[in-house]
Amino acid sequence: HPKVAEFIDTLLDVRGTTKMIGTYNEGIRKRMHDERVYPTYKVHGTNTGRMSSADPNIQNIPRDKRLRKVFTVRDTERYDFLEVDYSQAELRTMAILADDPYLISLFQPGMPDFFDSLLPVTFPHHNIEAWDAQERKDNRAKLKSVIYGLSYGRKAPAIARELGIATREAASIIDNYFTAAPDFYHWRQDVELQALSSNGTLETVFGRRFQAEVITGRSKTNVVNSALAFLPQSTASDICVTAAMEIHKWIGPDYGANIIGSIHDAILVESPKEHTREIAARMQDEMATAARLALGGAVPFDTDAEWGTSWGTTGKPEQE
Repeated sequence: HPKVAEFIDTLLDVRGTTKMIGTYNEGIRKRMHDERVYPTYKVHGTNTGRMSSADPNIQNIPRDKRLRKVFTVRDTERYDFLEVDYSQAELRTMAILADDPYLISLFQPGMPDFFDSLLPVTFPHHNIEAWDAQERKDNRAKLKSVIYGLSYGRKAPAIARELGIATREAASIIDNYFTAAPDFYHWRQDVELQALSSNGTLETVFGRRFQAEVITGRSKTNVVNSALAFLPQSTASDICVTAAMEIHKWIGPDYGANIIGSIHDAILVESPKEHTREIAARMQDEMATAARLALGGAVPFDTDAEWGTSWGTTGKPEQE
């Protein structure tokens, strides 16, 4: 009934707005000291090995620019809010860990975007050249949801429900993806077996080990899902932390800048305007080096640098 649908849509909007106000507005305001927040970072705060934060959880701020504009530099005339982040760090990590030649080839210099490259492979019976801009955008978004859903151990039915598509369509995309990247498929199978084995040991290059809960018939799926997310998420996060520690050594003494946050695969910096471009370039080099030292050079870890007056206004300034 139209009235029921209208009520549900309104209710969801109200709940979303209430969440934004309560958690991300009033919640953050309560944790301010001298008009700033000082989140606590936890090295062992998640099952997947990612670093987490609390009071406030700065790593869980939605991408909504209205919220992110709250986080700004102390003096917009003198400083830039600089963000440097890895591009598809977890996907690159998985390609290396699986040692899959096809996936590794998609991340080489000069290659098209990873998801654009996968469209012909995952939609083999479609005339992709005939897609209009909206159809291409929709199918690309669908593909991204499937790929990232797999990263969390989701199967075709769960992914299909989330996307509102038929299970067989999601299964077809997954099957085509695994057919193109068989070593990646077998790596996932091995991770699952180790996660469920009493003798299995899942350990990252940084020495983190997967800690499974007691495995029962009811928890089995959760254990496998956590294990599949653990290796790429933990490794990518620790690469970013390692880079941040190296950057910290010179960013203050050399430029009078400060690291003000780390968001999984991104580093946030308060940078004097006259040094922002140079700092961004050095950070990008440092972050690429951290990834290479950890995982080797089979896949380059590209980074993006953006800056503005706040977290919600960062962008790629035009080159001088």
